[in-house]
Amino acid sequence: MFKITALQQTSDDVNTETLTGTKTLTVNDVAMQVLDPGGDHRTVVLPAEEFSVGLSFVIRNSADAAEILTVQNDASETVCTDKNVSRHQLKR
Repeated sequence: MFKITALQQTSDDVNTETLTGTKTLTVNDVAMQVLDPGGDHRTVVLPAEEFSVGLSFVIRNSADAAEILTVQNDASETVCTDKNVSRHQLKR
């Protein structure tokens, strides 16, 4: 189960990306993800729990309009839904 905490700081290792479809994170991805949904609602899928114990991601929705990022676990269950310009830390 992921714990969700609002954040006020950033990391040096950042992935900044404009999405064109679903983003599937892996255990090798950097912790800070600044994602622009690219004009549509998008889904971000977290790595499988058995491979990501102790792993933490900070996901920031950098949309410039009302575009939603839905964060799901690998079983397609919604962990959180982010409206534009929001940040959450997801940690196992």
